[in-house]
Amino acid sequence: MAEYPYRAESVGLAQQLVRTALRDWGLGELVEAAEMVTTELVTNALHTGCLTLMRVSVHQIGARAVQVAVRDGSRSLPVMILADEADESSRGLPLVHKLTQGRWGAELGPFGKVVYAHLGRTGHLSRPALYSH
Repeated sequence: MAEYPYRAESVGLAQQLVRTALRDWGLGELVEAAEMVTTELVTNALHTGCLTLMRVSVHQIGARAVQVAVRDGSRSLPVMILADEADESSRGLPLVHKLTQGRWGAELGPFGKVVYAHLGRTGHLSRPALYSH
């Protein structure tokens, strides 16, 4: 888990955090999808306009499964919009949905929200690990 400022360079730092964890756990086959999911979740957090720090975490939730989560200071829940081909935005959450086979969600907390996504072989969505500590 790490905290990052709401700046564009945080995307790359969060990707590195996730990539390193997955490789350490021997889950290299999930790295590419996990980096894309991380990019989308962190980018969405950047657009909230928050001034505090976002928290990014990755947890192994099964032998071949992980949860990537991003907590930000906004209490506005994400909304998945299906973009037209001509649209230049609104593609992030549909991509997360596709990469996770619909195993993602968001939960409000006392000072913001956490958006989480599950990758790999897991049959259910579990409570975001950020709130279980």
